[in-house]
Amino acid sequence: MLAIGPLFFVGGLFIGLGLAAGLGAIFIVGLVLNAVLGFSEIIRDEILGPVGNNAYRYYANDIQKSGACLLAVINDLLNVTKLESGSVVLEDRPENPHDIMEQAIKLTRNATGDERAVAFILPGMLPTLTVDPRRPAQAVGNLLANALKSTPVGGDVRLRLVPQQDGGVIQSVEDTGIGMAQETIAAALELFCQLDGSLSRKFEGAGLGMSIAKVLTELHGRRLGIASEVGSGTIVTLWLPASRVAHYFARALSVRGGRR
Repeated sequence: MLAIGPLFFVGGLFIGLGLAAGLGAIFIVGLVLNAVLGFSEIIRDEILGPVGNNAYRYYANDIQKSGACLLAVINDLLNVTKLESGSVVLEDRPENPHDIMEQAIKLTRNATGDERAVAFILPGMLPTLTVDPRRPAQAVGNLLANALKSTPVGGDVRLRLVPQQDGGVIQSVEDTGIGMAQETIAAALELFCQLDGSLSRKFEGAGLGMSIAKVLTELHGRRLGIASEVGSGTIVTLWLPASRVAHYFARALSVRGGRR
């Protein structure tokens, strides 16, 4: 049942119980779901011994996949609520943007299992950013996951960093995937929005990734913009103000996360 529509299940709790009670119910569901995932893993991997009929292992695997999808929705929902309530405290420190990109790639690969190379396009001199590195890494990771999902094998996904004349920097996540129609770009930033078209039909999700990225971006005084065209890919741009940019330093030649 979970695979049929985890978002409808989660949304129903909010409609039926209200926001506060809904959040409490979602938290409890998450705890129960973790137990279900654990037991299904025991059956799938036959940890306690053979299950006899192979069909049980296939069913357990289906429970694992569907449950993991629902758990991701729950975690994202709780994350958004915490962000929008203003309860997140930034722990700013000087940070290398290349390290943030590397962390974003790790987060994306852990979440999606997609090991395709991601191209880095960086200037010869990198700025030191004054940020809470966990937040931009999560924002870029969410955007990168969207880019990989919408880009078929053989397409390109890039992370780019460009210094600006006003002292700020622009970071962008670029892909050559299916793109979005102009009338759906604004909707892409709305909570629980799954865009119509081949992307929403091919990939399940709650439509929270872009919204979380937007909120995380704004925490640092940044702005998020989207440029896209159907069939021509998407560029999501993050503007970081000069107040969060410190000195520049020469970057190392090696790039660990993908190809340069």
